[in-house]
Amino acid sequence: MDAAQANRVEEVRFISTSSSGIGLSNWTWDLGDGSHAYGETVEHTYSSLGVMTVRLTITDHYARTDSVEEQILVANLGPTCDFDISPNSPAPGENVQFQDLSTDADGELVSWHWDFGDGGTSNERSPEHVFIEEGDYLVSLTVRDSDGAVGSEEQLLAVGNDPPVAAFSWSPASVTTLVDVQFISQSTDPDGSLVSWHRDFGDGSSGSGSAVKHRYSALGSYTVTLVVTDEDGAATSLAKTLTVINSRPVAAFIVPNEVESLLDVQFEDRSYDLDGNIVSWSWNFGDGGTSNERSPSHVYLRPGEYAVDLTVADDRGWTSRASSLITVTNRLPTVNVTVPQGEHWSLDLLEFNATGQDRDGTVVNYTWNMGDGIVREGANITHAYLAPGNYTVTVTCRDDSGGEVTNSSNIAIQNLVPRAAIDKEQGDHPLELVFTAQADDDDGDIASINWSFGDGAYGEGALVRHRYAQAGSYQVTLTVADDAGGVTEADDLVTVVPGNLYLSGMSLNYVQGTGWELSGEIWNEGEVPVNVTLSVDAGGMQFQWEIEVSGSGFEPFDRPLTGFEGGKVNATLVSPEGWETDLEDNTWTDDVEPRTPYIYWMVGGVVIVMAVAVVVVYAKRKR
Repeated sequence: MDAAQANRVEEVRFISTSSSGIGLSNWTWDLGDGSHAYGETVEHTYSSLGVMTVRLTITDHYARTDSVEEQILVANLGPTCDFDISPNSPAPGENVQFQDLSTDADGELVSWHWDFGDGGTSNERSPEHVFIEEGDYLVSLTVRDSDGAVGSEEQLLAVGNDPPVAAFSWSPASVTTLVDVQFISQSTDPDGSLVSWHRDFGDGSSGSGSAVKHRYSALGSYTVTLVVTDEDGAATSLAKTLTVINSRPVAAFIVPNEVESLLDVQFEDRSYDLDGNIVSWSWNFGDGGTSNERSPSHVYLRPGEYAVDLTVADDRGWTSRASSLITVTNRLPTVNVTVPQGEHWSLDLLEFNATGQDRDGTVVNYTWNMGDGIVREGANITHAYLAPGNYTVTVTCRDDSGGEVTNSSNIAIQNLVPRAAIDKEQGDHPLELVFTAQADDDDGDIASINWSFGDGAYGEGALVRHRYAQAGSYQVTLTVADDAGGVTEADDLVTVVPGNLYLSGMSLNYVQGTGWELSGEIWNEGEVPVNVTLSVDAGGMQFQWEIEVSGSGFEPFDRPLTGFEGGKVNATLVSPEGWETDLEDNTWTDDVEPRTPYIYWMVGGVVIVMAVAVVVVYAKRKR
C-alpha cells in the first residue's frame, strides 16, 4: 500500500506488492471501514476519521491464501482562512466591512474570531468595524471547523489618506512643430484612485484627462505641468521642460508601380515642410541615373526592379528621404520565321530558320515545336517528318530577361506511297501458286493488301494461295494501300502449265519367302513434286499407297502384295486434282497363276524337288 495517511477528500490508492512462484489469482481487500474491494490495485475514499486497519488476503492458483495488515490514519483537513476588507484604505471614522471567505474541504466552519488590531474583536462571521484614528492595523481572523481544526489569516489595513504620486511622459520623445504630441499620465495613488488630471502645456494651452494630445506651432522650450488629484482630495503636481525643434521636411513622390523598358517615366514630387520650405531635391533612379529637378522624367533601358530614392532639404538644412520600388517590365523580343516553300514529302530533311531581335536585351534561345511531338533548339534547324499531314510549326524566342514570343507557320507534308512487289512459288498442285506480297511504307503502315489473279478471282493479305482452273497466261495485280491513303500497284505475268503423271515399267514378281511384289515407276512431267495415290486390286484384295514423286522425274517403287496368291491384278494411279492424266497411262492390269509350293531336299549335294499333291489340289481349287 502506498499510503499511510489519508483524508476524507482525496482518494487513496492501495497497490499490492505480493508475489507467488505460481502466480496469484485473487486479491481481497478489507479497507477497515466496512468496505471491501478486489484486485491487485484498488482505490477508496474514506468518509470517517480515525485509524483504519486494512487487511489484504491473496490467493494463488493452488487456492492457498496469505494475509497482511497495515494501518492508515484518516485525518481531518483543517479549514482554509481568508477574508476581504472594503474599503481597502478607509478614512478614520469610516465604517469598514469585513467579509469572511474561509472554507473547509471535509466539513463545515462552526466559529469565527476577529481581532481588528485596535483592541476591538468580533465573533460574527462577516462583521463591520470603525477605526477612530489614522494608522496601520493588523487584522486577524481565526476559524474553527466541526472537527476542531483551526485556521487563521492576517492582513495589514492602512487607515487614513496618502497623497497621489504624479508622473507623465510624452511621445514622440523628440517633438517638432505642428506634430501631435501624446501626453500620457503614469501617476498613481498608493491608497486609493485618481479622479482628475490637469495639464498646462506652457504655451498658453491646457488640457484634462489621463492621456491627451497637443500640437506646438513654434520652436522653443516649454514647461509642461501635470496636477493629479485623488478621491480624497489630495493633489500633487509635476513640471517638466519640453523642447520643440524644427520639423523635418517630409519626402514623398508618385511614380507608376510598373512601366515598360525604354519608355519615358514621369516622377512627381509630393514632398512638403510643415514649418518651412523645401529648397533642394536629389533623385537616384536605381540604375545609375540621377537628377536634381523637382519632378524629373527618366528612361529605363533594361527590365528589372529598381529602388528610387528622393532626398529633400528644407530652408533650415534638415533633410528627409523617401524610397519606392519601380518594376520595369521586359519588352518582348520579336521573331521572324522562314519555313521551306513548295511541296514536301515525309522523310525529307527540311531546313527552318528563325531571326529574333530584342530592343532591351539579347535573344538567348529559340525553341521549335515541330507539331509532331518533336522539340528542337537553335536559330537554324533541320527536321524530317516521319508521317504525312498538316503541321503547325511554332518557334518560341526567349530573351535574357525571360521574355518569350512565339511565331507559328503551317507546313503540309505529302504522303510517300508504299512499295510493292510480288513473289510467287508453286503450290501443292500444278495449277496452284503461292503469292507473297513484298510491301512496306517508309512513313506509315500498310493498311490493306489486295490481289487480282487475272482469272476473275481476288484475294487479300500478304500471303495468299490461288489455284487456276486451267492452263494459260494471267496478269496478276497486287494493290497495296497505306494508312494515309497512298496506293501502289505491282503486276506480274503468270503462265500456268499443267503437269502429267503416268505409270511405267510395271511388273509382278514373286519373291521366295515374301510372296508377290508389285514393282514399277511413277513419272512426273510437271515441275513440282507431287503426292499421288497408287490403288491396287489384287485378286479381290485392296492395297493403297501414298507415294511422293519429285518434279521432272520419276519414283521407283516395290510394294508387297501380302496375302495375294495369284489371280488378276489391277493397278490405278490416282493423281491430284488439276493434273493431266491419261487413263491408258495410269492403269495397268496383269494375271498370274498361283505358285506351287515345293519341298527341297539335299541328298548328296543334289537338290530334289518334290511337289506335294495335296498342296497342288489346294492351289488348283484357289484358281
